Amino acid sequence: MSVTTEEVQAHAADPALAAALSSGDDVAAAARLSELLTEPRPIPIGRVAAWGAHFGVRAALQDIADNSDHPLRSLALTTLDLLARGDDLDLEADGALLDALVANGVVDTEAAAVLRAGAVRPRTVSASDVASAVRNGDGSSRL
Repeated sequence: MSVTTEEVQAHAADPALAAALSSGDDVAAAARLSELLTEPRPIPIGRVAAWGAHFGVRAALQDIADNSDHPLRSLALTTLDLLARGDDLDLEADGALLDALVANGVVDTEAAAVLRAGAVRPRTVSASDVASAVRNGDGSSRL
């Protein structure tokens, strides 16, 4: 995935990136952008299970699912079904479920933040990506 001019501009205030851009050092700019930019990734199901155990989410979901009168039973059963499926958790596709668990007090915001942090990885940006994003074909600046 290449970097866009808008993404470079959004991070241009970063001192290391600004220095690299002003000196025309595409390699240094690419290295810094690779630290600043992220992309989504699925969370391995083993990590989700460990997270659920650590924060008590798995037990809370089971307790809710076992109570046929609990108003969140459907939410708990759906979440447990998703986890039992054994696929990695894709928060882009299933993030609304986590949002509902937070909104209903099953998962606290700290625990949700820990899980969300596992759903991104650094993006690899190349020097040629930077060159394409910051300069026109004639060498003039796009910034």
